[in-house]
Amino acid sequence: MKPNLKEHLRFERLLTELFASFVNVTESNIDERFNKALERIGRILLLDGCLLALFHKTKNEIEVTHGWITEGIDQSILLTTEKQVPWLAPQLRNREGFEFSSLDDIPDEAIRERDLYKKWGFGSAFILPLVHNDKFLGVIAFGRIEEGPVLGPELALRLKIVADVFVQALMKIEADKALSESNRKLMEMKERIESERNYLQEEIGNEHNFENIIGQSRLLCAALARLEKVAVTDATVLIQGETGTGKELFARAVHSLSKRSHRPLIKVNCAGLPSNLIEDELFGHERGAFTGAHTSRKGRFELAGGGTIFLDEIGELPIETQGKLLNILQEGEFERLGSARTIRVDVRIIAATNRDLKKEVDTGRFREDLFYRLNKVPIVVPPLRDRLDDIPHLVDWIVKRAGPKMGIKIHMIPVSAIESLQAYSWPGNIRELENVIENAIIYSGGGKLKLPSKLKPGMLKSRKQELLISGRQKTLAEMNHDYIKEILLSKNWKLEGSNGAAETLGLPPSTLRNKMNKYGVKRNRYDDIESQEIFEKSLPDLMDRSNDKSRDPAKAQVAPDDTLDDDLDETLDDTLDDDLDDDLDDDPVFRLMKKLKGGMNRRALQAALGLKDSEHFRKSYIQPALEAGLIEMTVPDKPRSKKQKYRLTEKGQKKLAMASQGQ
Repeated sequence: MKPNLKEHLRFERLLTELFASFVNVTESNIDERFNKALERIGRILLLDGCLLALFHKTKNEIEVTHGWITEGIDQSILLTTEKQVPWLAPQLRNREGFEFSSLDDIPDEAIRERDLYKKWGFGSAFILPLVHNDKFLGVIAFGRIEEGPVLGPELALRLKIVADVFVQALMKIEADKALSESNRKLMEMKERIESERNYLQEEIGNEHNFENIIGQSRLLCAALARLEKVAVTDATVLIQGETGTGKELFARAVHSLSKRSHRPLIKVNCAGLPSNLIEDELFGHERGAFTGAHTSRKGRFELAGGGTIFLDEIGELPIETQGKLLNILQEGEFERLGSARTIRVDVRIIAATNRDLKKEVDTGRFREDLFYRLNKVPIVVPPLRDRLDDIPHLVDWIVKRAGPKMGIKIHMIPVSAIESLQAYSWPGNIRELENVIENAIIYSGGGKLKLPSKLKPGMLKSRKQELLISGRQKTLAEMNHDYIKEILLSKNWKLEGSNGAAETLGLPPSTLRNKMNKYGVKRNRYDDIESQEIFEKSLPDLMDRSNDKSRDPAKAQVAPDDTLDDDLDETLDDTLDDDLDDDLDDDPVFRLMKKLKGGMNRRALQAALGLKDSEHFRKSYIQPALEAGLIEMTVPDKPRSKKQKYRLTEKGQKKLAMASQGQ
């Protein structure tokens, strides 16, 4: 075999070995693989030294990182940096190689490089830059001790191929390093998200777990027993109850006891989103589905996949969205907004509402088929007024939880305070109880729990207590009368506006007035909060005065009971009459009646009241007065006349006269 052919085969074997060695090169074994490769190249090509110098971005410097040298070469060459070769370094950075057959070939301006090569023991060298897509990676150098050409033209070409093999290996390591860094960041992000999710689920578990449904009353235990039975199944659950009864706690308890508890519980408040956004929130959208949809977005149903979705206040769901929800319940599939692609989802649905969905179905505001799908397993959360025996446990739990947060220690809860709380009907249920107790903690300042004055014992009686006192079942009209009056008393007879009775009952003010007239709900002098307090403070003094009059024949012409009532009236008049007068003056209907003298058309009457908003005038003034029968519309004198007038009815005249006398 010819020598050239032998060299060619030997070089091909070398390339094969290099490729095999660099296939699995990693950041951890790069030093071993590169040093062995350089030694193999040197021995096969009969060289005295092979060096690899890489460019470090952080240092912005070229330095020798790997190498192999024979015994005749100075070891210090393995520690070389570009600062030691000031003439050569810029040339290499400009992607230009360098070769010399003797030290005399080195130019005079590179005197430092000449001295170094002489010191190291090299008589000739061949240096190549390592470049990938115009990116400078470093240099590879080959040298011999004796002077003369390091390599012939053919071998020089082959060494350029070797340099390319090193470039590919370096790029592989760089790509692996970038991938490893990306994986590391992804793992860190995943771990962070997992830990945050676990933390949130743990927090939710601590804040809303099954143990936090406090109480031992019969109705509550019955509801919890039903909850435990249905929780282990995959059935859809409908939780019904008044506002503030703890429907969300029941939903979380169902989820925590189910086989899906390892997955998140996704909550959607159907009443907290506008109708035009609820579909996007539930089902998500594709890019370009609407203006501003720059990216695709998953909806809550996709996020809840494999877990549970809690639809709070489902009675507020728009009728158009109810059809899509029904499709999920029936088929387990839906489409994102702006997409025709059907998405299948495995999710359990728990719904809650404070509305009577059957009535909503009758009025056409809720789909009947959806109602029957949701109402497979209904759970009714009892209101607080029907579980008064649970109030001591609830108060103790609230005090222990809220006290430390406020930095206030409550050591004793008096029996009288519990009795006062049990004497109240709690229209706001547990949420209202929580607010009252937290206010009481602040009011007490520590030590013994003291209730605010508006919840003094005996102020209000619960329906259960009133039934026991009366000894008979109340009619529906009586119960409506009592309930409306309780709400009015709790609001200090504030009918309209924020936190008024109408807002609490969910009724327009005009409808509330109509119901007050229908059921005979009136503001008596002694049944509001301030009157109770005045009565309690004044009672001893009034009793003494009545006893003095009864002992004095000259003053005994009036019966003691009547005297007591008259004196009490005088005591309360100054306080209550001012309040009543203020309330009447603020009442739109009373203002209307005062201005309405004789017959007045609508425009004149509106102008007399100084009102600019016609719709407000109609809804708040005219309509309530007409519905209450206090005013009436007169028939025009001329058949074609459109100028109808309003005048007081006989009932309205009497009411106005009574109110005027009171003022």
